[in-house]
Amino acid sequence: MTQKKLTTLITTVPLVLLLIVIVLCATVGNIHSKLLSVAENNWTGYSELRAEPERPTCDQEQAAEQKQEQPKEDPAQAADEGDDFLDALLGEETVSEEALAAAKAECQEKIAAYDSIVERRNSTGLKIYTAIEQAVGKIATDSVKIKAHFLILVFLFCTLAATLNRQHLGLRSPRTRRSDRTSQIAQLIGNIAVLISFIVYYYQDLTSGVENVSELPILWMFVFAGMAIANAWLIAKPLQTPEKDENGNTPKDSWGLAFLSIPLYAYMAIICSLYFMLIELHPAGVAIYLNKMTENADLYTNVALYVFCGMMLKNTSIADKFLAIIRPWKLSPELLVFVIVLASAIPTAYSGASGIFVIAAGAIIYEEFKKANMRDSLALAGTAMSGSMGIVLSPCLLVVIIAALNNDVTTPELYHAGLAVFGVNIAVLGLVLFATARDKFHCNSPILAIPQMLKNMLPLVPYVAIGAAVIGFFNYILGTSFNEYTVPYILPFMLLVMLIYDRIMAKREFAKLPDEDKADKPAPSIRKSLLDSADATANASGGLLALMGMSVCLGGILDRANLAAIFPQKFSSYWTAMLVLVLILVVIGMIMDPYGAVILVSATMTQVASANLISPVHFWLVVLCAFELGYLTPPVALNQLLTRQVVGEKGYAYEQDENRPKKFWLRHERIMLPIAVKGIVLLLVAFMPLLLRTLHWIDF
Repeated sequence: MTQKKLTTLITTVPLVLLLIVIVLCATVGNIHSKLLSVAENNWTGYSELRAEPERPTCDQEQAAEQKQEQPKEDPAQAADEGDDFLDALLGEETVSEEALAAAKAECQEKIAAYDSIVERRNSTGLKIYTAIEQAVGKIATDSVKIKAHFLILVFLFCTLAATLNRQHLGLRSPRTRRSDRTSQIAQLIGNIAVLISFIVYYYQDLTSGVENVSELPILWMFVFAGMAIANAWLIAKPLQTPEKDENGNTPKDSWGLAFLSIPLYAYMAIICSLYFMLIELHPAGVAIYLNKMTENADLYTNVALYVFCGMMLKNTSIADKFLAIIRPWKLSPELLVFVIVLASAIPTAYSGASGIFVIAAGAIIYEEFKKANMRDSLALAGTAMSGSMGIVLSPCLLVVIIAALNNDVTTPELYHAGLAVFGVNIAVLGLVLFATARDKFHCNSPILAIPQMLKNMLPLVPYVAIGAAVIGFFNYILGTSFNEYTVPYILPFMLLVMLIYDRIMAKREFAKLPDEDKADKPAPSIRKSLLDSADATANASGGLLALMGMSVCLGGILDRANLAAIFPQKFSSYWTAMLVLVLILVVIGMIMDPYGAVILVSATMTQVASANLISPVHFWLVVLCAFELGYLTPPVALNQLLTRQVVGEKGYAYEQDENRPKKFWLRHERIMLPIAVKGIVLLLVAFMPLLLRTLHWIDF
């Protein structure tokens, strides 16, 4: 069995099944609610019918006697309450005939209601329906309790796949045996260090006398033990590199380049472990902070679900059909970047983070740029920026998290102000592309483009119908609306239906091809497309989840070290405060994932902004813009690393070309263009409101 088949067997197949179970469990609660609603419409009083009734204890014949027997009251208590002491001593009181009749009637009603419920429960249809409803209800209840377990299992399969396939995120990919072994040894050290932390964490729980010790640390142990075993195996079976490269040279790496091949998560794991073991003398620290991911299990599980959607989309022809609408316009390279980056804003808003969108759709966008014969540097820059525009738009999940963590801002306020920031992004992107274009902006004549564009829309109609049908099914059948909370679970179902339809239609088209053409391409297959999607999901999600997990631990170090105390809470002016905050936020964006970074900033930086009279809404929009600049800025540049991962090393071969432009901007366009756009946007968003405030044009 080859390594690829082994990796597919132990990671991809279980991951597919797990993601399907997660989607089903996420929707089973809505299914249960719908079952209860349907039952109530068909069986009045279903809430009483679904449970075994309890027989009334009263007796119709003795009801009057039981009603007449009244308990004697304590004389002293009766005196305190102002009751008649003599009546209390006598003890009994006369009960009217009406009261006796009412007591008997009440008992008769209870017994009659019981008999009615028993009789109605004998219905075979009701028994079957109740059994199904209660089973679904139990699944819904249990699935909520095991969300953390789902996350750790997703973490296990994805990170193990990324390890075995050497897909973890680093500043460069291993190209020689030296760099590969250096990378694997560093990962082995980091994984063993985290494993030891979880062992200590679990042992402390066992010996502390805590009841019901959580089993989550044991699952985490399997994650890092599995990764460590994979590292040891890859050390024994190092990367097979060619003796000669394309230029006929023997590939060699210096030790400096070898250390650049170490994944970022491994550096973080080693640094965090050393800090907690040697400085804090708290070996369980890494485990404690990493286990905090389970408190927001849905957020991190959604990463894999969003990526899975993107990979299923990649294995269909939907993106090609959609981009075919733009092709008749024959846009110039810079104009094409502008249109596609702008069009990517809405899916980015639904995916919740720019990095996730780059993983999910980056390869598709890059391929479209190359089909238009765009230069490599601009194609890579456009791909890296593709997810940067939509994080301020509704219903971006990052904005929801910010509002949940901070009582002084609301999602409507942030989304409303985000529209202005989105407008700034559009204007700056267009101006920078126009100023740096090698040729003039140009496009095809509308007279020629519009008829062809309308014709190219027709193949998309079935997919739009499928999307509408799925949304309608969830909305009207299950009562689940399509919003920022449900989109991670509805989209996979939608894309799965689209993939099945797309592969069926592709198979029909394939059958019509001549035999000589069939030999050049494989036959479309639903099974293969689904497995390819899951395999790509495991590799991409594994690298991102490992980095996110270690970012949480790194945030823990910053929190415990109280680095925020180094900076003064009060500055001489809000201009100085904003400048300092912008610099810190960009650095945080360079080294942390968005979810962990938002949590860290909420706990540390919001007080500084408030103390210097910076509006909370203004501050958080600056945070989002600063993060996006950080994700595109070396030496880390997360979105650039994700672009490299989805595009592959072949896309960067131009950097070794001897004829590469000598001018600094053209030579480093893939880095400089995104930094210029997001840097200008950040400066405008951060300081323009302060200028207007100083001029007394606005007041906030």
